[in-house]
Amino acid sequence: MVDGLTARMAVRAILATRLRSFLTILGLIIGVAAVVALVSFGQGATAAVEASVAGLGSNLLVISPGNFSGNTFVPPNAAPITLANEQQLARYVTAVRAMAPAIQLNETVVAGGRSASLSVVATTAAISQVVAIHPAEGSLFSPSQVATGDNVLLLGSQAADDLYGSTDPSGAIGATVLVDNVPFVVEGVLKPLGSSAGTPVDDTVVVPITTATAQLSSGTTLGSIYAAARSQALIPLATEEIDEVLNAIQGQPPDGTPQFTVQSQTQVISALTSVTSTLTTLLSAIAAISLLVGGIGIMNIMLVSVSERTREIGIRKAVGARRGDIMAQFALEAVLLSLTGGALGVLVGTAITILGGPALGMHATPSLQAAWLALGFSAAVGVVFGAYPALRASRLMPMQALRYE
Repeated sequence: MVDGLTARMAVRAILATRLRSFLTILGLIIGVAAVVALVSFGQGATAAVEASVAGLGSNLLVISPGNFSGNTFVPPNAAPITLANEQQLARYVTAVRAMAPAIQLNETVVAGGRSASLSVVATTAAISQVVAIHPAEGSLFSPSQVATGDNVLLLGSQAADDLYGSTDPSGAIGATVLVDNVPFVVEGVLKPLGSSAGTPVDDTVVVPITTATAQLSSGTTLGSIYAAARSQALIPLATEEIDEVLNAIQGQPPDGTPQFTVQSQTQVISALTSVTSTLTTLLSAIAAISLLVGGIGIMNIMLVSVSERTREIGIRKAVGARRGDIMAQFALEAVLLSLTGGALGVLVGTAITILGGPALGMHATPSLQAAWLALGFSAAVGVVFGAYPALRASRLMPMQALRYE
């Protein structure tokens, strides 16, 4: 138990050497600030990924050729997925309410004197029933325009900005755009969607699949098929039905390796958040090294303090201070130094999070959990690295300490 005199002397000693104390805890301040900021940014990035992916449709399934073995992509060695496969899936998969085939192309797009290399997604009007795309200006192309192979297109928000700059995107409606030197009329400009692996994104141009197969692409091989399950509860059933139909169409390879991948938004979120969590943990662990460096600094400064205050220790022991009182005083000094560094680090980390979030284009909220964890770790650093100096101070003999110069 720390008595009042011991506590007052510990605080007085810290204040008397406040500059040296601040330099000592600088490593702790940097380490705690880095941990708080990195964890907060990591949580902000995870929330942004979840919101972006969920915004595309929580029931979305993406059917792609090839498969992933661990983290390695294995290309298909059987028949690719075609338009005929999509039509068979739409006929036999009962757990899916809508399906849209897609061919992905990379083309040079020219409009208004500007050109950009953009991703072109060729699909049907059903894409709006599968992916949550909505026009900010104009309208989506219709099933009849897809049926007749009209030269119309939709511009993603970023694609419109690349081609028309910061001007009002409504000016793009009805304008002529060249895609691989083929003229298209802009039917609509889409609202921002964000980004997600394997799905249409803001820097994409969307065209009717019939027009693309006739004028841009030679063939009906699909890059992917987008499907919307009837509900989130039916996603496993939809995945199972898709597997059965495609295996029946393409045949099971002798080695049993899947020739296609069916990925849900839940899997995408899980994979992306796993990556961000791993990076956040790794960077936080690296930042935590500063806490250990700060702890070593505290131990060194406390050892110096013991040497400088040997006579004070001798006087205290001579007037009746017990060994436990001396240990408690120096241990308390070390813990107070650590907590001070931790508290300042939390303030700095919070400021970095609040000011740095907008600069990085994300909404990041200071992590209360990370702040408490960092403070607790700071206190532990003080206890661990202050133990030896406190023990050394308590072992000084009164007569030897009083004669110390």
